[in-house]
Amino acid sequence: MTLCYSRRFTCVLLLLLSVFCLAADAADKRPPATSSPIHQEFLKHSTLAGVFRRHAKKLLVNREKAKVIVKGLKDVVHLDEIVVFCLLAWMSKPAVRLPYEALSSGRQKDKAPRNFEETPLHLIFDHLSQLAKLALAIYAVDVLKIIAQGMGFKLANMGDFNHAFGKILYTGWIANRASALKRYILAKQTNQDYRDLDGQVQIVDRLIDAALYGITLYIAVDTVQTNMDATMRGFLAFGSVSALAMSLAMQGFVTQVFHGLFLAGSNRVNEGDSVEVLGMSGKIEDLGWLETTLRMSDNILVSIPNADLAGQRISNLSRAITSQVSQKLTFENSEDSLEQIPLLLKDIKREVGISCPTLITDGSRPCRVHVTSIEGDLIEVSCKLHFRIKPVGDAYLDNRQEAIFAIARAVRRSPLQPASPLM
Repeated sequence: MTLCYSRRFTCVLLLLLSVFCLAADAADKRPPATSSPIHQEFLKHSTLAGVFRRHAKKLLVNREKAKVIVKGLKDVVHLDEIVVFCLLAWMSKPAVRLPYEALSSGRQKDKAPRNFEETPLHLIFDHLSQLAKLALAIYAVDVLKIIAQGMGFKLANMGDFNHAFGKILYTGWIANRASALKRYILAKQTNQDYRDLDGQVQIVDRLIDAALYGITLYIAVDTVQTNMDATMRGFLAFGSVSALAMSLAMQGFVTQVFHGLFLAGSNRVNEGDSVEVLGMSGKIEDLGWLETTLRMSDNILVSIPNADLAGQRISNLSRAITSQVSQKLTFENSEDSLEQIPLLLKDIKREVGISCPTLITDGSRPCRVHVTSIEGDLIEVSCKLHFRIKPVGDAYLDNRQEAIFAIARAVRRSPLQPASPLM
């Protein structure tokens, strides 16, 4: 309903504008009245009064304007060029696909033919199609400029904006294709899927992308400054005050991107790593340009800005090759306890070693089961055992569980009674 009212309002507005322009055109056919210098001075410094009618007349296409536009289009636009670009843009790939599939099915009857999208032939004609579509876009801009000039709009202040548009468009396309080629080469050299790079390859991919698009942005700005005159450059720059406001608004964005590159380049974490940071623990689901997504143990996704991560201490559990199990036991301080505790300490080590083959006993990591304190009527025993197993995943949890059960079995075999449950 709202869309219908909007269309009706637009039609009424265009109708009124056309009537206004027709009336203005009819009024202009009358002999011009002499205007006083004061009246001319008023029109010179007027903002809207008297100016709107003069510019609105340009939207009305009369016979003279139509002749100018048609003549300009005849001189510049050639139908054969448009036909060639359209054929390359939308008909080149289907025209090559059909004979390829027919020949492939006829030659290789014993096995399935190779998919056309995976062949170099498709790659060549796909790029030709993209180039033709870009050429049509630039062609359309040229046509619009001719029409605007024929309707009376002065485009001298805009300089060669159509040339700048074409250069920027093709430069961006080249950067995009170079990025895709780089990604394909990296995936090929590392035996990964080019759609999902990970590890150090992803870091290299992003750093090269940053360099490519930085160069593209520099070329685009230089093109604007070269092909536009001072008036248009000032308009595109939004003035000094607007540029300052834009730079302040972009400061947070640039900071996040910089910290994202720093975080990726520092090799502290990669996608898929299990980490502990900011009081949270989980698995890095996505290491993006602006933020990092952390998947918690309950499958809740938490997005953390890269600026918050860059200066934090991150514990990367996936890169640890050993894990630790710590337990504290307390017993009553008595003569029997002082005699039985040394035997219990040896029995705990032996039981854990039998139950957990990954227990480290060669001295490279601590394997400590000792009395740590005697306070009043209590004796505290601390168990700090290290294992050759990563501190993440089900294997770690199973090993930790078995180590705790082994400690509990050793305590149950001892005549000592714990003063408190296992901690």
